[in-house]
Amino acid sequence: MKKIKVALFGHGFLGKWHAEKAKGLEESELVLIVEPQFQNHEDLKRRYPETEIVTSWQGHESKFEAALIVTPTSFHFQLCHELIAIGKHIFCEKPVTSTYSEALKLSRELKPGQVFQVGHSERCHKVWEDVRLKKFFKSSELLIEVSRQSAFKARATDVDVVQDLMIHDIDLMLWLMEEKPKSLSSLGFKIRTQTWDHVKTQFEFSPQKRVEIHVGRNAACEERYWKLTSKDGQVFIDLLRNEIRFSDNKTETTSVESYEKRDHLLLEQKSFYKSILSNIPPMVSLMDGVRAVYLVEESLNSLISSGPKKLDFRE
Repeated sequence: MKKIKVALFGHGFLGKWHAEKAKGLEESELVLIVEPQFQNHEDLKRRYPETEIVTSWQGHESKFEAALIVTPTSFHFQLCHELIAIGKHIFCEKPVTSTYSEALKLSRELKPGQVFQVGHSERCHKVWEDVRLKKFFKSSELLIEVSRQSAFKARATDVDVVQDLMIHDIDLMLWLMEEKPKSLSSLGFKIRTQTWDHVKTQFEFSPQKRVEIHVGRNAACEERYWKLTSKDGQVFIDLLRNEIRFSDNKTETTSVESYEKRDHLLLEQKSFYKSILSNIPPMVSLMDGVRAVYLVEESLNSLISSGPKKLDFRE
């Protein structure tokens, strides 16, 4: 099997896990790690003796075919812009860019045949393959309540909780609903940082079809769940405990089932390399990433204006 020559950009909290996957998979060869912090190089050389460690990728363009971008979000746009220009395939962690206008610009620069995958890893939960969920998401009358709550951590406080946490569920919502909301309204608080730490956003698809996403990073109790309610009954999906509960109105029965836990980063990278080798669409396209960034931006705009926002996806 042909191995894709891969460069990793950023060896931080998440980057180290991506490096391990790229090193271990048979589809990839980790040839370059771009780490601006020179004091980390000796440790990286010990961990990856067969990989070149550099502070800048310029001058090393010919050594890799694909890039894993796991840097802070503020660096995503410029890196992607430059790598698209020289024809590299790109995996970029979420959010793909800091702003919607930047994301749109990248989508217009992408060349035919270039693979660009965005790291929305929550799609990898096995539960989303459950065929029983389809009738709920297709229902014309549906209320979905989503909660993603975590304890306060000093990491990632340079961005607000919408960019850090809500974006996971925004992407899931767009993917699972297979349609776009028409308006949104947000309420939030700044508690521990100078950015939004606790936000609830309501997305309206129709008067009888809504999704409420509630995220926080100052929680007393950690939560990650989706609750779907329709005339058919209710589904409760616990993404922390890998459980799904069904309450069926027709049969008047309730069931509780567990589902397999997966290595999301491994699945993401395997999908990325398969897209390159087999010339097939990626698991999460650049345009998927663009739409998620748009809803993040409009959620934040609603917080600032304290009012609902009508949505207009410019694609």
